[in-house]
Amino acid sequence: MNVLHTTGLFIFISFSTQAQSVLKDSVVNLFMLKLHYSLQFPFADMQERFGINSALGAGIGGKVGKNIFLGIESSYLFGRNVKEDSLLYSITDENGFLIGGSGLYADYAFSEKGFTIQAQVGKIFSFKKPNVNSGLMAVAGAGYLQHKIGIAADK
Repeated sequence: MNVLHTTGLFIFISFSTQAQSVLKDSVVNLFMLKLHYSLQFPFADMQERFGINSALGAGIGGKVGKNIFLGIESSYLFGRNVKEDSLLYSITDENGFLIGGSGLYADYAFSEKGFTIQAQVGKIFSFKKPNVNSGLMAVAGAGYLQHKIGIAADK
């Protein structure tokens, strides 16, 4: 059993050493999958409607010849900090209470929901030392954002 573990460790080390020496000499294509969470602080028009929110998303991309990066990314936006509380003024009573379908007062809550999708292109600026596959990466993207205000009412 110990001989098997030692042999497996030796094979792993020998493959790692060989792969690193090849990586230093030439640009290698690479496929990436990423998952992300972000805490967002809106500004401009979005700041007037919403407060701090969150985004959860995923993306795929790859490094192709000459250290060019291409990718696509999408996120689901969500939050409970909605600043537009006047949306229900026309259907509430004089005290600001919402009357539900059963004729009783109903509790309600606002939430932010939405999504983004973005295409990305970038370049890795290699300094040739110690590895042509490493360096500073600059990425630019263009995308689409859609958001909504969700209203949840109890009864």
